[in-house]
Amino acid sequence: MSLICLADAQAVTVRKAEENGNTGRLLAKLHYGVREFLVEAIGVLHLATKECKDISSALLEFISSCKILHEMKSFKYLAEGLRSDGQIGTAIGVLQRALANAKTVPREESWRLVSNQVIDDLTQLLRKYEHENDFVWHEKVPKIDELPFPQAVNVVSFIPYQPQIWERMLVFKI
Repeated sequence: MSLICLADAQAVTVRKAEENGNTGRLLAKLHYGVREFLVEAIGVLHLATKECKDISSALLEFISSCKILHEMKSFKYLAEGLRSDGQIGTAIGVLQRALANAKTVPREESWRLVSNQVIDDLTQLLRKYEHENDFVWHEKVPKIDELPFPQAVNVVSFIPYQPQIWERMLVFKI
């Protein structure tokens, strides 16, 4: 659960960075950092289910949905950064990869609405870049294995609890 809390704390940081108008490259790295926390949390939860511990399927689906959402947003901001650097062919490839990875749709209605909104944004951006590339740049779209991935940046970290005052164990007499 600590990894999920860290991912949520970083997601709050990303929202603040989006509101402040930070660059797309930084936002891509921060969103990908959230994704990395969630991938690690999913791995831990899958290990726990192998040890016969029941984990809610709704929780696993929520975490997976968040992972895909942050991954798509990361690719969107990466594509915008590549476009501003004049690499529109690479930006188109990154958007195509993001849309290909977004095939799973959450079952919960509210999660599905958010996911569909991000997919629509990516689709519109892809159409815009493809149109611009067809008429202005004529750049070749690289193969999928030649496309860059965002770098993950984690701005939050786990801080172990260190009590400031002396605590002693409570002993109950029965």
